[in-house]
Amino acid sequence: MEGAEKFGIRRMRFTRDCFARSRRMAHGRWFYRARTPLIYEWLSSRACKPLRQHGIRHAQISFGLLQNARVDEEYILKLLPELPAGDSELTRIRPLDEFKHEFDGSSVPRVKELVKNSASN
Repeated sequence: MEGAEKFGIRRMRFTRDCFARSRRMAHGRWFYRARTPLIYEWLSSRACKPLRQHGIRHAQISFGLLQNARVDEEYILKLLPELPAGDSELTRIRPLDEFKHEFDGSSVPRVKELVKNSASN
C-alpha cells in the first residue's frame, strides 16, 4: 500500500469468488472449491479497509477462479443472469494457447447477445 500512490495505482485486481453462486453453476473438485474461497475471503477481508483508505477501486466480486479452466460458454451463460449489481470480474488465468475454449466461450454469439440484452436493461 505504501507504494500505491507513488506508482499511480488506482485500481487493483481483487479475487473474491462467491462460493454460493459458484456451487450452483459448477461441478467437480469440491474440496478445492470449498477451501479456496475461504482462503480468498479471509485475505480479501483483510485488504478491503486499506484499499478503501487509499482510494483504490476493485471489482466487488470475481467469478471463474473456482472453475479451474472451465470458464466455457455453458458457465458464462449460467453466470450472466446471476451477476449482482456493481462491478464484477471474470477471472481466466490460463494461457490462451492451452485453454482456447475459455476465450471462445466468452465470444460466441449466444454470450454476446445475452451481454447486449443485459446491458440494455
